[in-house]
Amino acid sequence: MAHYLFTISESDAGERLDKALTRLLDEQHPGGFSRKKTKALLDAGQVKLNGQAQRIASFTLSEGDRLAVEVESSASSEASSEGRFELDASTVLLEDGDLLVIAKPAGLPSQGTRDRSRDHAVDVAKRYLEAKGKKKPYVAIHHRLDVGTSGVLALVTARRSNKGMARAFREHLARKTYVAVARALRPELEREVGERWEVKNHLGRVGERRQGEVKAGGDWAETSFVVRERWGSLHLIEARPLTGRMHQIRAHLAEGGLPILGDKDYGGVRRVGSQRFTRVMLHAERLELPHPHNGDPVAVSCPWPADFLEAREAFNEA
Repeated sequence: MAHYLFTISESDAGERLDKALTRLLDEQHPGGFSRKKTKALLDAGQVKLNGQAQRIASFTLSEGDRLAVEVESSASSEASSEGRFELDASTVLLEDGDLLVIAKPAGLPSQGTRDRSRDHAVDVAKRYLEAKGKKKPYVAIHHRLDVGTSGVLALVTARRSNKGMARAFREHLARKTYVAVARALRPELEREVGERWEVKNHLGRVGERRQGEVKAGGDWAETSFVVRERWGSLHLIEARPLTGRMHQIRAHLAEGGLPILGDKDYGGVRRVGSQRFTRVMLHAERLELPHPHNGDPVAVSCPWPADFLEAREAFNEA
């Protein structure tokens, strides 16, 4: 059984329950989701609205409404099989016997979730190595990308490299570069190309799905930013986190009035003009670290995915 929790944002308020839920599940459920499947969930009482079963498909949602949804494992397994991601020459960025660095697509979890039928990057890597003739391949993960984030993900494929990989991230020897497409909440919060700034604070849970600055407790978080390009009203922002807290880049940009497009949990819009953004527009572009076995410098870059290229083409005024 797969479990999903959603909080209705301002942009989703006023929509029919079945329409909004279909879209939300389609973004997160392996293989996507259909209106017909949503109707079946409603009829079966597997959708709870604010803690109570809701079966009326045409019910109008309000901002702040909370949806809890259960999807049967059989349906999840079927969808997972249909939409399974496999590695090939274009998505293997580095492979040397100790490391397997891949281009993770948005929508693929980095590791296993409570839904055991849901595909994830570790299993993807194991299938790839098995297809190359390796019996019972070893794959370990020491850093993660959010489900909606695309880009460089490094996996360890030899036990001897675990210690070095753990040290690289524990001692901040690994340098990560991300790019995000963001839009200012107000004109006075816009920034110019080349403008640099840093955010340093303590992050902690401030809501069901959000991290934010807290005055007591929390974990120290530090990120440096620079505006790399402007595409009309949109900003292409380079982000370099010096720490690795949950949702760090997303929270730091949102606190500065520049939420990432598609990031509804942090105030990001999901539509600009006719262009719709169905995932958080955050991409892990580059990873630099000492090789976990021999210490040699390793640098791996991941090309932009199609949705970044489409956004640039659609909004670039040049």
